[in-house]
Amino acid sequence: MKMDDLFNLLEAKLCQLLDLNRVLREDNQRLRQQMAVVNDQNKQLKDRVAQASVRLENLLTQFPEGE
Repeated sequence: MKMDDLFNLLEAKLCQLLDLNRVLREDNQRLRQQMAVVNDQNKQLKDRVAQASVRLENLLTQFPEGE
């Protein structure tokens, strides 16, 4: 191969690498945003479960003890 051909090949490979890097950065950003949303939803669900547990405990204390 000629030197020019090698440089052209190297340039093409470098462009591919840069494109892949860009795509991966975009994917990473999108996944971080999705993870933030899921973490927020998870926190909300945990809070709801905790509230339901408190309500259930309160209801159970209203029943008379078994004899």
